[in-house]
Amino acid sequence: MKEKVFNITRYSMFAIALIQLALSQIHIGIITKVFATNVGFYLFLFIIFGIVVAFNSINLRSNKNMLLDIVGSIVAAIAGIKYLSIIMDDLNSGNVLTFSEAKWSIAFTSIAIAGYLFGTIILLLTKGEKT
Repeated sequence: MKEKVFNITRYSMFAIALIQLALSQIHIGIITKVFATNVGFYLFLFIIFGIVVAFNSINLRSNKNMLLDIVGSIVAAIAGIKYLSIIMDDLNSGNVLTFSEAKWSIAFTSIAIAGYLFGTIILLLTKGEKT
């Protein structure tokens, strides 16, 4: 049973990362309206570490790969939280960006962050099983 949960979790994290990459155009449309200069950096970190998690989850069998996957998902989650923080600060300041424009980016990013963090917890709980 643990092996099945482990495999479902790693494939889910793979899917989350690729979906975020596919939806990056939504995020890029949002960051062009944000006045903070570092928002693009955090979005890039969020997406690139998501891709690291995605491709590492394919070969997730050894403890070395597990560590890389866990660190990658934590860094992706932290970068995503910082990205959301910058977006929310810009929304609260009343600049050009409106909530109706940013709602999909906020929703997709929040879902991905939750997926990375929840997936990391599940991987840690089921790591003793060999796949």
